[in-house]
Amino acid sequence: MSLLQGIADQLAPIHLLRSRGVGVYLDDFGQGLSSLRLLQEIPVDGIKLDNTVVAGLSGDPDTEAFLSAFLATLAHKGLQIVAEGVETPQQRSQLQALGCHQAQGRQFGMAVPLERLTARLPA
Repeated sequence: MSLLQGIADQLAPIHLLRSRGVGVYLDDFGQGLSSLRLLQEIPVDGIKLDNTVVAGLSGDPDTEAFLSAFLATLAHKGLQIVAEGVETPQQRSQLQALGCHQAQGRQFGMAVPLERLTARLPA
């Protein structure tokens, strides 16, 4: 049985979450078992691009051309894209130019321990 054959039975929790207003994203897209086919089969609001995809932007015109086409296709489908592992201003600028306006990574700040995060939240 392939991954996609067994997926139909697993979609009920995803549909339930989305019906309650919870956004569902595929994490680490671009490595491992991720595929374009998953985006057709699983009802998601968006994807989080794996940091290896972002790292590949550094001056590689082929990667940039592929990513540009990929992001345009996802935007056409109404999916949100978050880039993981953005570490440099150059990566941030390249992603913005390609149409990816949501990102996370060291360029924006280091990870914060849960205790420090919750201490900053209003009561």
